[in-house]
Amino acid sequence: MSKKILTAVVILMGLTALLYILTAREDKREPIIITSNASYIEMPLDTLIAEADLIVIGNLDTIHPSRWNTLDGKLPDGITVQTITPDKVIFTDIDFNVNQIMKGQSDQNAVRIRSLGGVVEQDQMIVSGAASLEKDKPYLLFLGQDTNSAADIDSVHYFVLGGLQGLYQISNGKAISFRDEWQLEELIAYIQDSPLSASTVNILDTIEAKEVMQTVETAYDIEAEAAYSFNTEKFPSVFISDPRYEVNPDKLEFIKEFTYDPTLKTAGYLDYKIAYYNWWNDSTLRLEALREKAKAENREVTEDEMDSLIDSKWGSAPARAESPIREISLRFISVSMDGEIATVHLHDGFKVVILYLVRVDEKWYIAGAKET
Repeated sequence: MSKKILTAVVILMGLTALLYILTAREDKREPIIITSNASYIEMPLDTLIAEADLIVIGNLDTIHPSRWNTLDGKLPDGITVQTITPDKVIFTDIDFNVNQIMKGQSDQNAVRIRSLGGVVEQDQMIVSGAASLEKDKPYLLFLGQDTNSAADIDSVHYFVLGGLQGLYQISNGKAISFRDEWQLEELIAYIQDSPLSASTVNILDTIEAKEVMQTVETAYDIEAEAAYSFNTEKFPSVFISDPRYEVNPDKLEFIKEFTYDPTLKTAGYLDYKIAYYNWWNDSTLRLEALREKAKAENREVTEDEMDSLIDSKWGSAPARAESPIREISLRFISVSMDGEIATVHLHDGFKVVILYLVRVDEKWYIAGAKET
């Protein structure tokens, strides 16, 4: 081989190597690290029972490799830290062996549970507040069927409701969550005995039952508006003070004070509702006045000032609602009729409530309520 040819080959090989190095540098991108502070609405136990598609006891079997929520599980070419969009997430699936089912149905010995977060090659997604399971430990889980952005990938799967709220670790005959602790058998009995565990609801398919439920829905919408504006003008359209459902005498002084009617001898549900929202409004206005005063004086509201808002008997009023629109959905459990009286069991997003309605002048009104 001549010297010229040899030199040309060496130069060509050098250019090829340089091109490979440059290409490798271009392909090598900065790792993508996503951190998410998961925000979950508060879900008391009854809400978990109501919202769960499956309530199961079992243990972790298999942890599948984490993947991006794309068809091939990989991040598409060209996406970088600067160009990635919020719809791109990493998730991790596990197979959970099912030993006992307390709500729902599954014909499999194991269910697939999906959670956000994981590591794919150099990329990582970290989600705080998410439920995490360990091998060789039994759990009681409240599961919902997945409908998020990765729901159409692979087989039917679930997620743990409310993050850590839907997870109870079982140890020494107890079911332990981050906020409460039960004897396991007592928790199982509570779930199984709850009407919220029923796969079907007991609601009459009649015009009257539908009218009753519509009254309840409207009442919750009106209360949502009142929690924002404290305007109770619409209350008489859905609530009524009926002598068959007088409120407890221990609430009478409260109602007399905040309906501004010291002559009241008895009171009903409409009276109570108006008094409650007047009291709430009064407390909120006083709190807002304290905050304005403190702001003008360039300081924080003092502990003594906050204590002054607490009623010795009725406690402290909740904060003003941020929106007049009701965000919770009602889950009706049963509606029963007895002439001009209807009884409704429902879960209102926070608790199980029994409502008593009466029919007056061809219209239904809520005349009483009881929390279970």
